[in-house]
Amino acid sequence: MLVPSSQITFTWNLTLFQFAAACAAPLAGFFINKLGRKRTILLLAVPFFFAWVLIANSANVGQMLIGRFVTGFCGGAYSVAIPVYVSEIADADIRGTLGTLFQLNIMTGILFS
Repeated sequence: MLVPSSQITFTWNLTLFQFAAACAAPLAGFFINKLGRKRTILLLAVPFFFAWVLIANSANVGQMLIGRFVTGFCGGAYSVAIPVYVSEIADADIRGTLGTLFQLNIMTGILFS
């Protein structure tokens, strides 16, 4: 059975973000050790911003999928780098709470989206 191209495009649009995030996790661990936590977070903001601009202004499906891949990659890298950074700069009294809040906010955002 052949699947319509619009359904294939829809499927790629949904899954590309998660695929890129899974690919980013090991690389993020490498970069936070080599470049530092804060510098990695700041450097990820640049491609993240331009990928969202690409998604917002995409003229075709390919541009949108590239933007989704880059945002997924940056989002996956942030999911590794930010908890490490927060746990290192937080006081011992609130470290656990702050570490938990990051994941709670991600899940809340997914729930509402």
